[in-house]
Amino acid sequence: MCKMELTDAVERLYDCLCDVYVNSEATDNDSIIIKHKRVKMYEALKCRISYKNGSRKLLTTKQTKIEGKVSQSIKLFVSPEYDIKPGSEIIVFKDNKKLKFKHSGISSIYKSHQEIILEYISEA
Repeated sequence: MCKMELTDAVERLYDCLCDVYVNSEATDNDSIIIKHKRVKMYEALKCRISYKNGSRKLLTTKQTKIEGKVSQSIKLFVSPEYDIKPGSEIIVFKDNKKLKFKHSGISSIYKSHQEIILEYISEA
């Protein structure tokens, strides 16, 4: 299967859209103060989000209570042509919801797609 066919096959699975924001520094010419602002880098990228629930860990406290802690891994699948930096804020639009995430880590880039580990922030 050639790269184009493989990319088309993967992108047919995309069922969401996302916007990507980065923090940018700008210097105020009058006062030489550095200001931080959020800038939209990409808009309405086709993507897919995947949730994987990890193992349940049991924790024992000093009062012998047992608490369950569940880990979850969230991955974004998107075209490899976009340069999405760690620390970017990503808003995913799925099923009439806006979900806000932070890109945490370096993207795994393949010929057909890239995988980005996300950290959930809130429903936007």
